[in-house]
Amino acid sequence: MSSIAISVNNIKSKDLILEKYIKEVNIIKPLGREEEFLLANEFILTGDIAVANQLIKSQLRSVVRIAFNYKNYGISMMDMIAEGNLGLMHAVKKFHPDMGYRLSTYATWWIKAYITDFILRSWSIVKIGTTKLQKRLFFNLSKIKRRLGFAYNSALNGENIKLAAEYSGLSDREFTEMDIRITSPDISLNKASEDNLEFGDTIPSDLQNPEQVLMKNDEKKRRMIMVKNALTQLNEREKEIFYQRYIVEPKATLHDLSQKFGISKERIRQIEERCLEKIKLYIGS
Repeated sequence: MSSIAISVNNIKSKDLILEKYIKEVNIIKPLGREEEFLLANEFILTGDIAVANQLIKSQLRSVVRIAFNYKNYGISMMDMIAEGNLGLMHAVKKFHPDMGYRLSTYATWWIKAYITDFILRSWSIVKIGTTKLQKRLFFNLSKIKRRLGFAYNSALNGENIKLAAEYSGLSDREFTEMDIRITSPDISLNKASEDNLEFGDTIPSDLQNPEQVLMKNDEKKRRMIMVKNALTQLNEREKEIFYQRYIVEPKATLHDLSQKFGISKERIRQIEERCLEKIKLYIGS
């Protein structure tokens, strides 16, 4: 195992926790091929956590080195290292020395997988990188733009989109969506504008405002009271037919009510119409 390629002097912002962590992993002695082989076999046979810890500690430098490759994505370095360590632990569980390569080679894939998935989850509240091709574009967009001579921090348009999409193997729509998501960060709805209004307050909404909702509820209550009072104008049979046809669920059919009251369906319909006329007349007065 080669020495870690990142020194504390390469840390742009002062992060004492990160500095301390790097110093600690830098002094961990790497395992030789034979020692690693023996420990890996012992862990497979015994499941001894102490043995697994030795294998994990031997690769902590790799996690830091890989995490620093993604330092320009605006994600906390310690958070990425923590995710990379989870990937390393998963790799140790899956590793078998008879695979024909060292733990460092095998673990690299899992470390990268955990870190890149974490970056995608952290980048936006909108899920991105749902396919392998989109995920590859997310992490190679700057390289693609640089090769084509485009600025990384601005969204493309027109013929540039067609050219970049063709180069990346995506459709124009897929490339445009990914490009906009990456170059346009999420904006908090609570962020204040120049007019001192929250951004969320400037977004048009089809929803009713509280005053409209209150007025609607008051009107609904008023109508219910009027209908309730209007029902006092009906006799008991008329009330029952009205309730069964307009209030309860499921509504009774004319056939059901004709069977219940022993009269024809036409007679039930006539009584129903008379109920409605009485209620309308009462409300109208």
